[in-house]
Amino acid sequence: MGPNDKVELIDIHGPFANQRRTYIRHAAEAAVANGFAKWPTDDTEMPADFPARAELVAAGVESIEKIPTDIRDLMAFPGIGKKTAEKILAAIEA
Repeated sequence: MGPNDKVELIDIHGPFANQRRTYIRHAAEAAVANGFAKWPTDDTEMPADFPARAELVAAGVESIEKIPTDIRDLMAFPGIGKKTAEKILAAIEA
């Protein structure tokens, strides 16, 4: 098992397994609360060449799943007009 392999808490077995699961869960929560880690997400990061990526990230939209799918909502972001919004929607569908 390598350092990037994912381990689920359910995979921990043996004596005192519940205590170990609790300890690991609390350690993870403390790491997130103190800014040392982030919870994993299933969000898809936008590629570097994604249309209007800089404008979307500046508006707080950092993953493809969080991009609005309504053209009017996209055009409400600073720096995104109708043509750019159409390119974004086409990139999402691709």
